[in-house]
Amino acid sequence: MTSQNRLADKCILVVDDQAFMRNTISMILDDYGFKRVLTAEHGQQALKLLKAFTVDLVITDIQMEPVNGLELLKTIRTNGTKLPASMPVIVLSGHSERHVVGIALQLDADAFAVKPVKAEDILQKIDRCFTKPSQLKGEAKYQYVDTAFDKIVAADDVPEPEDSDEVERNADTIEDNILHQRMSTLSPGMVLAKPLLSASGKELMPKNAELSISMVLRLKDLSAILGDKRVEVYKPTQ
Repeated sequence: MTSQNRLADKCILVVDDQAFMRNTISMILDDYGFKRVLTAEHGQQALKLLKAFTVDLVITDIQMEPVNGLELLKTIRTNGTKLPASMPVIVLSGHSERHVVGIALQLDADAFAVKPVKAEDILQKIDRCFTKPSQLKGEAKYQYVDTAFDKIVAADDVPEPEDSDEVERNADTIEDNILHQRMSTLSPGMVLAKPLLSASGKELMPKNAELSISMVLRLKDLSAILGDKRVEVYKPTQ
């Protein structure tokens, strides 16, 4: 069975306050063969639809009123709908919303897509959500996530390296077994040498957290939004 056939019967809910964006994504999904696509203008409408329909995946914008995308994601993760808290959620973000994606990461958004949306990108992330589902934390971990807008940064950002032939050959340097690794080049099994913090100091990922496949994929998504920042990691010794 092809990926297209396997996904065709999934119900997708698209949430965005801009009609153009809702229509664009709906058209992409329809052209791909999705038979059930719902749309909502904001999180409040989306929550009503989640009570009325069996939705398999949500694609949501962030900045909406009266209920924003972060509040919608938090409600899903804390069992505030009749559907599983583990339902996949893809968060849409433009570069102007870089300051809020850290909260979506805390709430274990399954993927991030940059606006304007490209068909190949959103379809690949939908497929990923169903083939590589994220491992969620307990509900209590999400209850205390503040959905006020914030931004993700690495603790003590590593300065950009000076230009040199050596840097060109090996952009990720190693100092005392610590890799200053770009987010787009992280790989499963690496371990954070420092906690990943938001700009306000909230811990998004703890020190010594081992990166899973799903977390690596989400951080790579974020590199397209935040810029390809460096984080300090190490590889466990065998």
